[in-house]
Amino acid sequence: MSRILLPNIAHRYICGQTESQGLIEDLIAQALDKALVDAGVVGMAQLELLHAMENHAVDLFGPTIHDLNLFLAGRGVLPKLRRSYSASTADKKQSNEKDTENTTESADLFALLQKLVAPPSTDGGGTAVALPMPATQSGGPAAGVSPQGGTPGQMAVAMEQVMAALHTLQGAVPAPSADVLMPNVLRDFRASDTGQSLGYLQAVTVDIIATLFDFIFDDASVADPIKALVGRLQIPVLKVAMLDRTFFSSKAHPARRLLDGISRAAVRCGPQAGHDDPLYARIAEIVERLQNEFTQDTSLFDLLCVELDAFLEGQETAADDRAVQAAPLVAEQEQRELAALAADQVLANWLATPLPSAVTDLLNHEWRKLLIRHHLSGDDIAWGVAMSTVGELVASVQPQPDVQSRKRLAARLPTLVRRICEGLDKLHVTDDRRLALTDQLFTLHAAVLRGAAPPAASTRPIVPAAAPVPAQIASEHIDCGETHLERVFLSPGTAPPRSERSDHAQSLVEGLQRGDWLEFANPESGPVRYRLSWISPQRGILLLTNPQSPRAMSVSPDALAVQIERGEATILAAEPMFDRAVNRALETLKAA
Repeated sequence: MSRILLPNIAHRYICGQTESQGLIEDLIAQALDKALVDAGVVGMAQLELLHAMENHAVDLFGPTIHDLNLFLAGRGVLPKLRRSYSASTADKKQSNEKDTENTTESADLFALLQKLVAPPSTDGGGTAVALPMPATQSGGPAAGVSPQGGTPGQMAVAMEQVMAALHTLQGAVPAPSADVLMPNVLRDFRASDTGQSLGYLQAVTVDIIATLFDFIFDDASVADPIKALVGRLQIPVLKVAMLDRTFFSSKAHPARRLLDGISRAAVRCGPQAGHDDPLYARIAEIVERLQNEFTQDTSLFDLLCVELDAFLEGQETAADDRAVQAAPLVAEQEQRELAALAADQVLANWLATPLPSAVTDLLNHEWRKLLIRHHLSGDDIAWGVAMSTVGELVASVQPQPDVQSRKRLAARLPTLVRRICEGLDKLHVTDDRRLALTDQLFTLHAAVLRGAAPPAASTRPIVPAAAPVPAQIASEHIDCGETHLERVFLSPGTAPPRSERSDHAQSLVEGLQRGDWLEFANPESGPVRYRLSWISPQRGILLLTNPQSPRAMSVSPDALAVQIERGEATILAAEPMFDRAVNRALETLKAA
């Protein structure tokens, strides 16, 4: 009955019906019901008492439920719901401030880049002064004033002439070559008669775009074939920047979005990308359409963005499908590694004591395999039986000083031998190997039952600790139907030495997220690139795929850290190439 009234109380403090809310209500209701029953209050009397308690319960339980709700919301268990969706005064003020910042952001970035390519003018006394463009309160050019100075009529004529010259140059850009990088044609345009007659802001815009393309051409993370394609976009990008200066700072600008999409596609193309590569072919098609169709209408950029995004989404889907097929293989191999670790850990205590060679041989080989098998199957009973058998086996080869202890051992031996044989049967051990093991164990037990010390007891001499073996990368190929997996891991018994470089490489691996791209050196086929598609929850094994390759690759985190430290693997930059060029330009400006 308490459960009926409690939602009225809790609802005032918890937004939305959740499992956590229901649990709280159940606990409080059960406690109340038990207290009332213990006090002998039942039936209608209980209902009337609960109604009387409701207002007091709100005051008593409310703050506690409220605090718990805040705690759960902070941990991401409960959603952070708002009681009203109307913007507050603070929100409206913040929104207005953000709009103002966005209005001036383009001009600010343009002004910063302007400093990189054009020295400021000076007054008569040699003091540097800015060349501001008259602006209205909204941040745009003042009425009747052109970016080049003069009247609107003069500006229109000048812009038409510039656009006509650029359109002619755009049509003359040669076809791309995978072996030859395209020169910076904007430098040549700037030195031409038309370029020399540009207005101040037009000339600065040309210099800025030319400088940004210089940085793109020098970007080592972009493959040369992609640079050759992107180089053909110099004129279209310049035309966009001249027509709309928000291009520099607005990432939502159609041209910027298309450049970002090309960057995402380019990161998937290795240095050897060519005309047969679907990604290269799609980028080349986009560039060709811009070269042939773009005049001044940026809606073409929007259309090409949609087409490129759809193509890349299809590639992502193909990579994810391959990851779905390969993930069970990775998980299975990971479970085997965990089972081997568990078996080695439990056997290490027994193997650390002096044991006859026949016993250590059995434990290191057949019994280790048996423990791994039981661990993989999740059969706790079989695992316990196998472990107790190890303990009894080790005890059975220890010296027995008196007759009574030897009699007790003789009584236990048939059961012990039967368990060992059952374990060997499960592993399908060959007859020769079984006979050799049982003969050796019979000899050991016979000696103990006679009161003699077991022969061939092996002891481990105390030796100085050996130097750690340098890390060695190992790999194996696993094929399962149409799924092909290359597994990369550190060879057992090797470990990477600790250093600042290794710690840095490890931190890079820990920071990887699904969707990141990596490049691996391959002496035979050249560098290959893979996308991180899945990270196993158990040991953090990374599953890498590539839509262009039928083979997936799994890499252990420690192995990848070693590869990064040695320069055999590289995490590719996720930042779009145009953004990197802008940032490098600003860094150059700050360092000047």
